[in-house]
Amino acid sequence: MSALTSFHEKELKNVAARMRKSSKELRVLDLCSSWVSHLGDWAKKGSPYVFGVGMNEEELKANMALADHTVQNLNTQTAL
Repeated sequence: MSALTSFHEKELKNVAARMRKSSKELRVLDLCSSWVSHLGDWAKKGSPYVFGVGMNEEELKANMALADHTVQNLNTQTAL
């Protein structure tokens, strides 16, 4: 998990910096989200906007990186 977090933190920071230069806002869709974020410490609520889709309401509420979320089982409801 730490390797994935390091990768996302580095790459998404770079993308966010490029988007800010063009006056665009970075928005991230976190599929299969849970109580812990793999996006890194820089992804705090609000910067960037992170929307989570997961299967457990309590876990999604505990994920401090999410600005908003929805509970959905993507195995049975495949449309987003």
